[in-house]
Amino acid sequence: MSDKSVDAQILKLRRKHRQISCGYNLETDNIFVRDRLIHFHTQVIAQTFEIMVPDYFEPLSEPDINKRFVSEQPPQAVLANMSRDESLSFSFFTSESGLSEEAAQLKSALSTLYPTNTFYEQGVVQSESGPVSWFDYKSPSLRGERYNLLFLFALSSEQRALGSFQCHFPDYESWKLCVPAMLQTICLAPSFRSDE
Repeated sequence: MSDKSVDAQILKLRRKHRQISCGYNLETDNIFVRDRLIHFHTQVIAQTFEIMVPDYFEPLSEPDINKRFVSEQPPQAVLANMSRDESLSFSFFTSESGLSEEAAQLKSALSTLYPTNTFYEQGVVQSESGPVSWFDYKSPSLRGERYNLLFLFALSSEQRALGSFQCHFPDYESWKLCVPAMLQTICLAPSFRSDE
């Protein structure tokens, strides 16, 4: 048996264990979000890591990302549903700080810049690649209130990924348990691991 197939089996067993511990197995369970059956598949993000996402989430093109995020530094990768009201976005940066410290700094900055945001919970889930620090909050927008769950994880000792899940606030209860299960499936892509 090759090293790659052994690694794949180990990752599959780890994924199964973590999904059992959160109550969802994204590979096999019937999961309902907004009274709709959702299936998940593994998506490679920026050739860097993998995460299980709803099968109807599609990557946005760079022009679409730039239209949606009017910013000097828009996210490098975005997945969204057809109506763009549910999405995952990802940005990459370097840092030597700890994840919890970075999450606290980010939360503090968001609170200062946007005092109308309402912050809820924060925590850490264990993914296949290590800890994922997260916090969630409600924010106002032109299209109504939004539920946001921001998360950070290490790609290497200095490289970090910042992710964000967003949906309409009335739908947050459907997603609140599902998104941490998605975070637990994060693992470095084989091509990225071999570059280390």
